[in-house]
Amino acid sequence: MKRLLRMVLTGILVLSAQVYSRAGTACPEDGTPWEDLLDRYELICRQCLDLRKRKDAGEDIPSRKLLVLVDELEQLREELRGVTDKMPPAARRRFEAIRRMYASGKYYNTRPLEATSIPLPVTCSAPSTPPAILPQRPGTPVPGNRYPSFLAVSASAVAPEWAYGLLVSHWSRKWGWYAAFRSNYSFHRTAYDALSDGTAGTTRIWTSGTSATNRLFITAGPTLRLGKNWGVSGGLGYGFRRLCWEDSEGNWMRIADASSSGLCAEAGVSWFHPRFTLSAGWLSILPACHSASVSIGYCF
Repeated sequence: MKRLLRMVLTGILVLSAQVYSRAGTACPEDGTPWEDLLDRYELICRQCLDLRKRKDAGEDIPSRKLLVLVDELEQLREELRGVTDKMPPAARRRFEAIRRMYASGKYYNTRPLEATSIPLPVTCSAPSTPPAILPQRPGTPVPGNRYPSFLAVSASAVAPEWAYGLLVSHWSRKWGWYAAFRSNYSFHRTAYDALSDGTAGTTRIWTSGTSATNRLFITAGPTLRLGKNWGVSGGLGYGFRRLCWEDSEGNWMRIADASSSGLCAEAGVSWFHPRFTLSAGWLSILPACHSASVSIGYCF
């Protein structure tokens, strides 16, 4: 892909050198369709600028488009071979304008203004044609916005006591948002509370030896983009980690001194490719139940 894009850029530079090196005295019109040739040359330059901007933004460029540009450049070079020294002054001025536009990397009008015999007032300026901007694919960054917005949907997991779920995030040029749900989808109805020393109040509890852990995390908050391919996020929500034991009669009890519930806080960092995102963070049910989280997803 990089080799094809390099071939297109090199082809434009070679074509520019081919014409520029043969600049000479003005020659009369020889029937060559200079306007059509220059229109094609300008279109190729604009398409190349568009591909270069999309490449700099991290987008994958289909090789088919680059091959088409290489073929068009080669065909244009063949048509210009041997006739560039006959280019009339007006056509050469437009060629220079196209070359300067491509070198600057900015779109603007390259056609000269039509001469008019009507004198213009001193306070008026000659009309200008707005620059022709090629249509762009949806999601292509526009000039001035280096970081296009996108939505990411990720599968997320929490460890060391595993919980799984979904994380949805929206990333824009600066601020965005995220929301996440994770659980081990194990929910036990408990009859009473007990302590990890095997007592419930003044009563000694006999257990069956069976235990279970219930986990749930629901968080949401802002995201902050710090660069082209990475950003940070942080949020608050609700969560619980509940340790349950089964007694000898088959009733479940919640072990109060080994369980936590209430305010849940999360912080993380994300890296994103044009199509994929990877996140890692820290999740805590305040004040003392801490977990690590990891997410991988797809960008839309």
